[in-house]
Amino acid sequence: MKRVICTAEINALAANKQHEIFIDEQTVITPLALDRCRELGLRVFRGSAGSGPARQQTPLVPAYSRPAAPAPLTERDVRLVVQRVLLKSWRECFSPVVVNQVTALVMARLVQRG
Repeated sequence: MKRVICTAEINALAANKQHEIFIDEQTVITPLALDRCRELGLRVFRGSAGSGPARQQTPLVPAYSRPAAPAPLTERDVRLVVQRVLLKSWRECFSPVVVNQVTALVMARLVQRG
């Protein structure tokens, strides 16, 4: 029977000042629990906690790396947002001319901000 590790167990391990967890092939760790491990800096390994050359450990949570900067907004992105807002909120104002005008204004503001 498989064992499941959830966020509550990860929080308990962190509260007990544990920095590593070893799980075997019969254990499943939930995606949310893996996210919590990343947040807490808890290292998760698949394998045994024993020592020596027989110890096979595969890290399940990679070392923290800074997320990549978001891609800059394109005119196409802005146009899609403008269309959706106008369709949802101001249906009577929706026309290609209005979409073009609002998109141009938003893009000009984005350029001004840098």
